[in-house]
Amino acid sequence: MLLSGLGEKVLLSKITAADLTTYMARRREAGLSNRSVNMELHHLRAVINRARDLWKISVPEIVWQKLRLEQVGEREHILSEEEEKRLFAALRPDFHPMVRFALVTGVRLANVIGLRWRQVDWDAGRMVFRVKSKKPKGELHYIPITPWVAAILSRERDHHPEWVFTYVCARNRRIPRTGFIQQKGARYPFTQDGWRKEWKRALGAAGVEDFRFHDLRHTGATRTLNAHKNLRTVQRMLGHRDITTTSRYVRSDVEDVRAAMQAVEKAQSRRTRTVGTIPAQKRQKQKD
Repeated sequence: MLLSGLGEKVLLSKITAADLTTYMARRREAGLSNRSVNMELHHLRAVINRARDLWKISVPEIVWQKLRLEQVGEREHILSEEEEKRLFAALRPDFHPMVRFALVTGVRLANVIGLRWRQVDWDAGRMVFRVKSKKPKGELHYIPITPWVAAILSRERDHHPEWVFTYVCARNRRIPRTGFIQQKGARYPFTQDGWRKEWKRALGAAGVEDFRFHDLRHTGATRTLNAHKNLRTVQRMLGHRDITTTSRYVRSDVEDVRAAMQAVEKAQSRRTRTVGTIPAQKRQKQKD
């Protein structure tokens, strides 16, 4: 994404603070959070520092701290059951499998829309993805094919020979960059950004505010933790190397907090009633 945003032929020695500021503005317009944009800058800074220290390349003097966007406190929006119903009611039916898959598996957007049938191993009952890692090509990450996942995948098997998740073209259209003409009614794989307009429309119609596609991953992780009560399992599900990263993904909603507080209050009430039933003379001896 950095390459496409800055230009695939741009030299590291020619990147300026102005270039980065323009790039950051475009990424924010595309819907990325300040934290995500800052993370992309962090990766670019690491590449530039490596070029300077290892390859002895002259690199630009950039005050990175001044470029960082302000990150407000941790945001969270775990999709409630009612919001989920409204969202799917407002969403185009051909978008349902992609969104449902992300919600159930916690897989990242790029891995969802990039899923090919060759990654689905029905015999082994699992799917394989390449996830972000310090390794050049990332690391392999396996997700089991559960009954729900199998049901989602099975309904998509006859739609496209290569890509798992596809959408129905609503009208004939020509792709400006390639000149390719899409036919109305035919199915095509999702692109990185082509689904966003419909996604935003459905969120607005459903009245679900401040919700990103990435929050499906947070929601899936939180629901798995609530059901399984094992953070390590959620860590493996999300493909995180560090469990502290996983802990930032799983959140307790207000009802979880309410239930926990009420449990404490109930236990405290029982202790209070127990103390109240001890005869005064016995309580005095206990104090002595």
